[in-house]
Parts: sequence; structure tokens; C-alpha cells
Amino acid sequence: MGTHVLPTALLNALDPSPRSNIPIAIHSFVAQWRKAVWGNPGVVHDVIPLPEHAAQQLIGLILTLIDRTAALALEPGSLAQRERYVRYYFGFCDLLNQPRVIRGPGQMWQLSGFAALLGIVWTSQRHVPNQELGLNHETVRGAVSQVTAWHFEMHGEDIKRYGNRAKKVVRGLKTMAGPTLPLLHMSYRAFKFIVRRLLNLGSPRSVAIAHAIMWLFLGLFRISEIASTTSHNVRDDTARFLLNVNVTIKRASTTDGRHATRGEARRRRVRSITWTLPKTKWKDEEMNRELYAEGCRPLEEDDTIVDLDNDFATSMAARQLLNETFLLTHPNQRETLAFIHVNGEPLDRAEIHAAIVEGLAAGHASHGLENPDLYVVSTHSGRRGGATYYAENGASDKFLCWLGRWASVAWLHYVKVTSGVVCLVSGLLRW
Repeated sequence: MGTHVLPTALLNALDPSPRSNIPIAIHSFVAQWRKAVWGNPGVVHDVIPLPEHAAQQLIGLILTLIDRTAALALEPGSLAQRERYVRYYFGFCDLLNQPRVIRGPGQMWQLSGFAALLGIVWTSQRHVPNQELGLNHETVRGAVSQVTAWHFEMHGEDIKRYGNRAKKVVRGLKTMAGPTLPLLHMSYRAFKFIVRRLLNLGSPRSVAIAHAIMWLFLGLFRISEIASTTSHNVRDDTARFLLNVNVTIKRASTTDGRHATRGEARRRRVRSITWTLPKTKWKDEEMNRELYAEGCRPLEEDDTIVDLDNDFATSMAARQLLNETFLLTHPNQRETLAFIHVNGEPLDRAEIHAAIVEGLAAGHASHGLENPDLYVVSTHSGRRGGATYYAENGASDKFLCWLGRWASVAWLHYVKVTSGVVCLVSGLLRW
């Protein structure tokens, strides 16, 4: 059996465009094809089939082109996950001398056994003392899903029609794990406490983390859109976090109508912040969004300014000035500098997560905030909490989808029905 899990092009997340390095045989075939069918409506051409060996060679080249093009539909992290779990599955089959491709119900035990051993017996290579055996049921679910997708995409086998035994194994693993803690929707009180605590610490890193959490909560950002993560990082050139060049701060105009100098412009009050996300979960368009500073309106003359130091737009305007100062001595980083960074390096997901947990623990003890031990706390808690905060204050569904860049009704899972939401609805109704 071969050692390649997937075509080389499919494994390379940064594979060049399929239009590069097109074989001459493909170019020749397309020219023949075009000539055979080109013409005015009603014109019929005789098509002479290619010799069998030439046709088979072309089919192989076309299949490779399909793989290269289809690979672009997957995120680099998804490609790595596909390669990993299909490789695990191949090793399982090869050691037992079983065919890798499932062709009927009688072979479905392979996928079920693969899932069961991963979930019950598999151990990490890190050799942690007293390590619990088995992978998380969600991880096993993902592994089964990747192997199932590989069967369909690479071999045309829809193995789901052969039974759902593997799916039942995953459910059994979930039952073994027992009830899970609820996901945390970070409250506005917790958000303010954590951010103020970090700002008061005063170090460049704590201030940067505070600003990152503001983007998660108020900008409804995913963590990969503001920091470096395992799947989206600088090292592998797969980062998609917000860059300084993609943030624009709009300030008030001069009172006498003349064009402000650079120094004057910086002293003008901030009106809004606009940002662009060229790389996101949505790949069909760049994500342009704008939020106003507190009290600002679309027309400048309608502004009722409330000048608060912790306003999102004004805080990020101060951050941008710091970035510009940094770039004076590091001009080579102008196109690659993360908007939230420390000495030119983006923050890491783990340190933001740790700051949220530590802040909640401190706030629980002193201010009665949520107890982090009773929830699943993640960097996504900010996105969930921010969506809930906007809903509590009357934001429409359309606004939430727009700001959070949700393409489906998945946003419904992010908004928690809190007493604030209930009070808002009660105030709108006549009982």
C-alpha cells in the first residue's frame, strides 16, 4: 500500500494557483476541445475520440488538477487535520492487513474500531503522568468525519449508507465523558473588570491583551482574527489576524474647514474606526466593518460626543498611534505588523485565554463575577458575550450577523437569553 495519504497538492495549504504549471498535454487537449465545439448556434462538429492511452493519461492529469483546485476550498488547518486523521486510519488498516477503502457494510467495523480505540485507549505522545486514556469524543467525531469525507472525495464511496455504527461509538464516548460544563457567555461586567485589570497592570503585554479582548467582545472577533493560533500562525504563513494597515481611524475635521496637518489630525477627536479582514472564514469577499466612537453619528454635525478613555474606537486610535511610532524604527514591518502586537510580534491565543481565566477568577473572588470553574471558558467566550451584550441593548439580528460576519443562523447559538434581554422585550410589550 502507498504511503501518500492525500495528493501532494492537497496537503500543501499554500499550493500555487492551479493555473500555474499546467501540463502542455492539458493545454493541447483544451485547444482541441474548444475547436471541436466552437461555433455559432446549430453548428455541429464531428468529434474524433483520442487514442485510449492518451485519454487515460489526460484523465490522470485532470484528476490531479481537480485535487489542486479542490484543495483551495479547505483552510490550512482543515488540510492538516484531514492528513493527520486519515494517516491514523491508514496505519490502523495496514497493521491489521485490511483494505483502506471501505466498499460495503461488512467493512464498516474498521471505522467503528478506529473510533473506539481512539476514544478509549489512545494516549498522547507527551507521556503525561497519570494521563487519562482516550481522546475527547469531539476529537474522535472529527477523525471519523475526516475519514468519511476522504472516502467520498477520493473514492466516491458514501460510507454513511453502510450504517452509523461509528456514530454510535462517538455517542457512547460522549456518554462516558458525562455531562459537560456550559459554555461561558462573558458578561459585560466581567468584560469591563478583566479589561480594566489588565490596563491597570500597565505592561505593554497586559495592555495589548486588554485591547485584544476588546476586539473579541466589542468587535465580535474570532481569536484567529486578532492573534496567532495553532492553525493560523506566522510560522506556517497561514496567519489571518488583523493587520495595522487594514485599520482606519476617522477623526473630526478642522473647525475652519482647512486641511489639517498630520499633528493636528492626531489631536482631533476620534469619530469612528473601520477595519478590513482580507482573510476570514468567508473567502468570497473582504470583510469591511465600521464602529463609531460613543456619541458619534453618520453626519459629523449630529455628533453628541461622550469622551471616554475606554471607548472602543478611541482606545484603538491610541493603539494605532503606538503602532505608527513603532513603524518609524521598523519600517520593514509596515505591511505585516499585527494591529495588536508586542514589539512587533502578535499575541498568542494561549496568553489571551489565560488572561480571561485569571481575570474571571480574580473577579469572582472580589466582585461576584462568573466562577470559571463552573464553565467552559475560551477565547470564544468574548465573542459569545459580545453578541449577548449587543442583543441586551436592542441590536437587531441583522446587525449581529453583519458585525460578527455570520453567514448562517449559527449566530443564534451565541446569544444567551439573559435577564437583560427579557427586560428589553418586556419593556416593548403591553401586558
